Amino acid sequence: MKNQREIKFRAWDKINNQWWSDGFTISEDGKIMLPDNDNKYVEMENQDDYVLFQYTGLKDSKGVEIYEGDILDITSNNSAGNIMPNKYEVRYFCDGFKLVLKGYEEDIYNNLGEMPNGNTEVIGNIYQNPEKLK
Repeated sequence: MKNQREIKFRAWDKINNQWWSDGFTISEDGKIMLPDNDNKYVEMENQDDYVLFQYTGLKDSKGVEIYEGDILDITSNNSAGNIMPNKYEVRYFCDGFKLVLKGYEEDIYNNLGEMPNGNTEVIGNIYQNPEKLK
């Protein structure tokens, strides 16, 4: 049987510029639900103020969970033995999570399950550190 990955989400709060990773759940139709005083989940108001990001099921070299929207620094050696750092954005496409290489068009990417060998580190995300992709 194929390994099952843990399904988790985090949400970017566009108004307060912060991440939510606990205390909410996602409804079947993709709405953020918060517990009320009776510990029943109710739909959060202003859904457009939040962006959901899914956990990939993978961790970087330091054990940090990798989510959609994260920026990865993957350092590997090329065929000449030179160290080649590359910045990638983790994105979700219809056929799974992909790494989009900094500076390339969106259609040039690697399947996240086929990450290059080397040191992989989450160095930020597209909301708090967009400059790391420049």
